[in-house]
Amino acid sequence: MLCDLGGVLLLNICDDILLDWWDAHTTKAARKIVIIGDSHTRGLANSLNSVLNSENELLNLLKPGAGSDSLKESLTETVHNLTKEDVVVISCGTNDMNQNNFNYTYINIKDYLLTLKNTKVLVLVIPFRYDLRNSEEINSKIGKINKKLSKLIQTLQDVKFLPSNNDSRHFTKQGLHKNKFGKQCMVNQIAASIVSIFTDNKNRNTECIPLPWSKTIEIPLSENQVINVKRSSNRAKK
Repeated sequence: MLCDLGGVLLLNICDDILLDWWDAHTTKAARKIVIIGDSHTRGLANSLNSVLNSENELLNLLKPGAGSDSLKESLTETVHNLTKEDVVVISCGTNDMNQNNFNYTYINIKDYLLTLKNTKVLVLVIPFRYDLRNSEEINSKIGKINKKLSKLIQTLQDVKFLPSNNDSRHFTKQGLHKNKFGKQCMVNQIAASIVSIFTDNKNRNTECIPLPWSKTIEIPLSENQVINVKRSSNRAKK
């Protein structure tokens, strides 16, 4: 089923069909950036395209409300087919308070990272929770997990940890998600990290050139799961 809502295409199809479609419509020369996470990654692919300075194919595996235990669901053939010229961006863990009080967060993320031997990986810091009465206690637990993840990632090859700002001023008044300023800071950090991953130049002040994109495709896979696909407009049309 295909319907056009304000220029956004929505395809109601299953995971395997969608991922096969994405594989078939991405060029071998293009770098693939796969973003995996909860609602904190919403709109991330769209924002990244304006600051990255090279042609990329972006795929956003988005599952609002998901905890770290859902990471294994993203181990699709598409992820396994990525190479060292591609990168997986991971953002998860903040919802684990609702599921297991962070008892398995570190283990879930560690186990997932140990399976990704075929590609580069960028792990985002677990966002704090400012929407809870016991936010101070919860954020203390999150902070400890972030420190453990940082130490773990230092021992892993081709994996990088991005300690973005968890200051409350970067969050909305509701306290769960980043505000516009916080989101833009996160996008800039992710883009700079991706650039640094694929360059031997130690100078991190790489000029960023906006890229035009022809379309955004959002595909709901289930009630709470959405995939965004980005296709570059400067690729020759078939």
